[in-house]
Amino acid sequence: MKRQCKNQKIQAGVSVLLRFAFCALTCFLLFVLFSRAPYVQAAEEKSCRDCHSTLSNDHERHFSLPIRFAEYGNASSMNITAGYSYNCGSCHPLDSTRHRDGKLDIELAGPSSRGLKALTKNGVFDPVAKTCLNVYCHYSKPTPAWGKKFDTTRRCQSCHDTPPSSDAHFSVGQGTGHLLGIHWDSTGGHGKDARKEFMMGCNTCHYAVIAKEDTTFTHLTKGKQGIFSCNRCHPPEPGEIKDYSLHANGRPDIIFTPTKLRSKAQLLFEVKGWNRVIEKGSKGAYDETSAPLNTASYNRETKTCTNVACHLGTPVRWNEKVICSSCHKGY
Repeated sequence: MKRQCKNQKIQAGVSVLLRFAFCALTCFLLFVLFSRAPYVQAAEEKSCRDCHSTLSNDHERHFSLPIRFAEYGNASSMNITAGYSYNCGSCHPLDSTRHRDGKLDIELAGPSSRGLKALTKNGVFDPVAKTCLNVYCHYSKPTPAWGKKFDTTRRCQSCHDTPPSSDAHFSVGQGTGHLLGIHWDSTGGHGKDARKEFMMGCNTCHYAVIAKEDTTFTHLTKGKQGIFSCNRCHPPEPGEIKDYSLHANGRPDIIFTPTKLRSKAQLLFEVKGWNRVIEKGSKGAYDETSAPLNTASYNRETKTCTNVACHLGTPVRWNEKVICSSCHKGY
């Protein structure tokens, strides 16, 4: 009996020692890993540049993470808030056997493409001009030559119009769309008093993506003046991205502004979702939404906005043709 108890105590002691040793080893390995991470990263970056001695700053503009996260053949996007991080396979072959083959292989599209590369259907690289054409991440506009930068005075429009003119963002021919304000005039512009009329811009619906509106906007319209331009009255300032992980990431990120909308386009009576602040016909008259716009929602699968005050609560599908009775039902 005494021997049995002694054996049990020995086994318990051994078990405690093993657990202690395991915990100590784990702590030691974690300490080594994290304390030496900067040195490991620097060594790996150095070894990368041992082969790629001409690795340019353009790579860093496309991949802002430490080089140890880069992987040949990986076409995933690992964009972070502070910058883009498109992995090697976004621009180079997905076949890892083509790495270190003595050639610079640029492959912007392919039948077995995945990730963001799958969205670039007809992307090509011009080896003479050193530009990319028809690539998703630049909205199909020609890129600057490799090693050159965008025109910083027209940062947004280097890739797409602001807003894009190819869909319900803004219709060039009709002078309508999601721009400036509700029932705005494509030739005369918008109301002069922003305190009484909400100015609709990129961050109205892309609030988490855009930090600052682009006022370099210029568009041809059907109007008498032919051209509608923000910088006709405003100093031209390029837009600013708030979160790069939500920009050019393969999906539309619709996050509405936490702001109430105001409009001088008043009906004779109040409508659902709107409050009359100053009576129609009075000096400075305007209405204001009952709740901030971020109470609305967007369904990415059906491309439908719901409970949007600017459509009087009527569900609206993106690119759906909208006429007066679409929103003003029964008025």
